Amino acid sequence: MINELLVEVARLAARVQEPIETPEDISAAEELILSASDEARFHGSDSWTADTVPPIVKNVILGACQRAFQNPGFLESERADAVNLKRSDEGMLTVDFTPEEVKRIEAAAGKRRGFGAMPVARADRFVPRSAGHCDKTVYVPIIAYAPGAKPFPWE
Repeated sequence: MINELLVEVARLAARVQEPIETPEDISAAEELILSASDEARFHGSDSWTADTVPPIVKNVILGACQRAFQNPGFLESERADAVNLKRSDEGMLTVDFTPEEVKRIEAAAGKRRGFGAMPVARADRFVPRSAGHCDKTVYVPIIAYAPGAKPFPWE
């Protein structure tokens, strides 16, 4: 269901090891978890709910929310003597998963990426008599992305 948190605020509080009790903190935590939940559904499965989401996806969501909650300004470095702050442009005001986290979410959803080969028998392939016994198997490329996806040449 859309706008459903896949992880509880209490689990985020346990992960960051500080209480999330003020209305502002609770609102910020819920917004981070909602953003991460929507992105997890985008990369994984739209049908995931708080009860059906795989535990590994919950851990990925918690990790991304922990990064954003503990570093809301997305600071990369800070110097105390001259007060120099360096902010990251990536992930400003949002929860973004790392490429490795996206792969873990997709794997939990049963999605596979990459190329492969599929054997196809071609009985009509010409084989000269002098070749003797010849394997008539031909390999065609396929793109494996999701269970039940059609092979590449016939999309």
